[in-house]
Amino acid sequence: MRRQPSGCRGIERGKGQIETMYVAQIPGVYRVVLDNSFSAVLTKKITVGVDALIKLDEKSRVLFRQGFRDTFNEIRAYFNVVEFDFALTPCGKRNAYSMRNSGNIVFCSELFFDLLRQGLKGAIEGIFWHELGHSLLGLQGCQMPAAKKQPMNSQ
Repeated sequence: MRRQPSGCRGIERGKGQIETMYVAQIPGVYRVVLDNSFSAVLTKKITVGVDALIKLDEKSRVLFRQGFRDTFNEIRAYFNVVEFDFALTPCGKRNAYSMRNSGNIVFCSELFFDLLRQGLKGAIEGIFWHELGHSLLGLQGCQMPAAKKQPMNSQ
C-alpha cells in the first residue's frame, strides 16, 4: 500500500492500493472528492472509508455513564459478580463484544452512533443486554461455545 501526503491534488497512476489520511484541524464540513475519469476505458474498484471521532458533550457523557452505572447496580442486586467496565470506543467497524475473562463490554462507537442516528435505541439496549449475557456467563465460569462470525446487519 502506498501512502500519499494529506491534501494531495493528484496520485500517480498505477496499480495497487493507495491510502491517504487527513486530520481536520478545526471543526467543520469536509468533502472527499474522487475523480476516476482517466479510467473511462478500464473498470476499477474504488473503496472509500472515512473515519471520524465524534466527541460527546459533557452532559451526554454523564447521562450515558450514569445510565449504565444504574443498570450495573441493578444487576449486582441479583448476581454476585465482580465489577467490570463498559466502554464506548471507536473500533473501525460496527461491532460490540464482551471480554470473557474480565466481563468488560466494548460497544463500538461506529455501531452505537449508526443505530442512534437511525432512531434504533431499542437495538442499542438489545445489543447491550446480549453482551451482558456473555459477560455474566463468562464471569460465572460457564463455558461458552466459540463465537461464529456473523454480520452485524441483522438488527
